[in-house]
Amino acid sequence: MEGDIRLVSLEPFSGFTYRIASFCRNAVHNCFLCHRNSYLLNHEVTITMSKAKAYSYMRFSTSRQESGDSLRRQTELAESYATANNLDLDDSLRDLGVSAFRGANQDGALGRFIEMAEKGEVDRGSYLLVESHDRLSRQDPDQAMFQFLRLLAAGVIIVTLADNQVYRKGGEAMSLMQSLMVMGRANDESKAKSMRASAAWERNRLEAAEGKHIKNAYCPQWLVWKGDRLEPKDEAVAVVRRMFELSKSGHGLAAIARILNDDGVLTFRKRTQWRSAGVGDILRNRATIGEYQPHQRVETGRVPIGEPLANYYPAVVSISDFTEVQRGIANRRNSSTPTRRGQCHNLFSSCIRCQCGESMRYHNKGKKNAPRNYLVCPRKDDLGCDMPMIRYDRFEPQALIAMSHLTVVMNRDKKDPHSGELAEINDRLGVIKQQSDRLLMLIIEHDDNPSIKERFTSLDSERKELEDRRQKLIEAIETASVADKAVRLLTLDKLDTVGERQRFNAQLRQMIAPIELRLWGEEVVAVYRSVEGALLLEQQFSDKAMSSRVIDDDGHDTIYTTATAPYVNGQMNELFL
Repeated sequence: MEGDIRLVSLEPFSGFTYRIASFCRNAVHNCFLCHRNSYLLNHEVTITMSKAKAYSYMRFSTSRQESGDSLRRQTELAESYATANNLDLDDSLRDLGVSAFRGANQDGALGRFIEMAEKGEVDRGSYLLVESHDRLSRQDPDQAMFQFLRLLAAGVIIVTLADNQVYRKGGEAMSLMQSLMVMGRANDESKAKSMRASAAWERNRLEAAEGKHIKNAYCPQWLVWKGDRLEPKDEAVAVVRRMFELSKSGHGLAAIARILNDDGVLTFRKRTQWRSAGVGDILRNRATIGEYQPHQRVETGRVPIGEPLANYYPAVVSISDFTEVQRGIANRRNSSTPTRRGQCHNLFSSCIRCQCGESMRYHNKGKKNAPRNYLVCPRKDDLGCDMPMIRYDRFEPQALIAMSHLTVVMNRDKKDPHSGELAEINDRLGVIKQQSDRLLMLIIEHDDNPSIKERFTSLDSERKELEDRRQKLIEAIETASVADKAVRLLTLDKLDTVGERQRFNAQLRQMIAPIELRLWGEEVVAVYRSVEGALLLEQQFSDKAMSSRVIDDDGHDTIYTTATAPYVNGQMNELFL
């Protein structure tokens, strides 16, 4: 078409009427709009233009801000600006609970937006709406400005809603200088805030180490603040103790959660059903025995700082119960043959290993109406292991007879190596307390005497070291008592119910190492060792496990057994006696 088209008036909104003038070089040329002969025709037409895209970026760094006014305020500012300027608003760009001071938002939604803009996946001329500069970055000004310029270079128009400033590529240098000053001020404020928070936290940590309860410290779900004291919540504590008892009985995390849910027991805070992860968190939490581990926040998350503080919280379970449960959890995690729900046919599940190293498995080799169960090595035949199958119904009663003698063997000449040291520490702590009390009175009377203060500080340091050592000794003594309880459990006459058999299995794993089956000629020998590896007993099976002889760690015959009730070979034992 010959001629020029120009906009006589242009409004910054789509959907408006524009007056277009057509200048035709040939007076007889048909106008492209009205197809009439005309030298100059004015036309008014309506042109629809697509709206520019605006991305609202929202960020806050703490959960407290989420429940407060921060998100609502940022949302309303963005919506108001988009409406006033006829922009198509996208509010999906959010970094909630992310710090701009540490630059964590560069790895979040903002970082992904910058990458998309630089790749051309965000239209040039799109808007980025932020409440203020500090929502984008509180880092050092040079880092913050680099991020700012990356956005402008990608064709993004940045709007700070609090002061209604618009920044675009090629804009005034003075505006950029002002933004740089704002970024510097935001960084200084964040540094000061971070230093104040760190100083306050360090002060609280030191006070906690001195025995003072800090209200902003972690409070376990089963405790509650009453004034300046932490006290147990009876209902919640009962649930925690029940979890520990169920775990000691051999129940796994999922089984405990299922039992609590079946009984209508809800979680402490959200009042929802229990999940295995939540049960595990409580069972592994050393706050249940009164211990508090201070933490501090770093770029990668929360990390422990300093030594754990014993007796900070009211203990709701004993150290021995806690230790027993941790062992049980570890043993079940390492087990390759978990107990089926409602079943515990194999009393020795994950407790017996073949001489080739494989865990012996429980297999039914009989018919549907005539089951015949065996202990079988999975490497038998095809993989070269020559351990024969062992009739389970013959093995179990004779193994239990042998284990009933473990009590005598394990407690023979048993001495507690920790009791003497613990008594000495208790005596020394008593002396330190008396001396510290006297020095404290002298400090009150003679505040300007440095030697008295130095002596008091020295005694206090010694006290802390001794108390830490005392706590470790108590834990060691309690740990040893777990094995004692497990040994006593082996004297139980009844192992008929699933619960009784599961509890026996859990305790057995804590008491001894996996029973090792060896071939000695054509006979199978079961070797019983302590968890430390010391030999306890050997049990030599003969006649396809129809009988056995039990030998103690000194090589002496202890008892003879048979595969039929009463499982003791009376004739052989009379000869032995």
